[in-house]
Amino acid sequence: MATIIKGKNPNKPYTVRYQHDGRLRERSFHTRGEADDFKAKFERDSRERLFIDPRAGGETLGDYAERWINQHHGAAATKRNYRYTLTRHIRPAIGDVPLSKLP
Repeated sequence: MATIIKGKNPNKPYTVRYQHDGRLRERSFHTRGEADDFKAKFERDSRERLFIDPRAGGETLGDYAERWINQHHGAAATKRNYRYTLTRHIRPAIGDVPLSKLP
């Protein structure tokens, strides 16, 4: 759940407050429309477990994928195949790219 508040900052008066990973976060915007759009995207992505906190964007794709594989509930053979693909194909090509740089 996210809420929009009107703050005192004249440059970015609209602030979206949201909870992510048990922490209260804020992001400010120039217009109410931008704040509404971020709030809607956050709520949709949170429901589908797709939201990536903008502050966490420094993590590399390779590190994120490794963490995802470790917490995946698939069979051992599936995890082994994912690790093989990560090691042989993803890490050499784009494994060092920060998540914030991916489209």
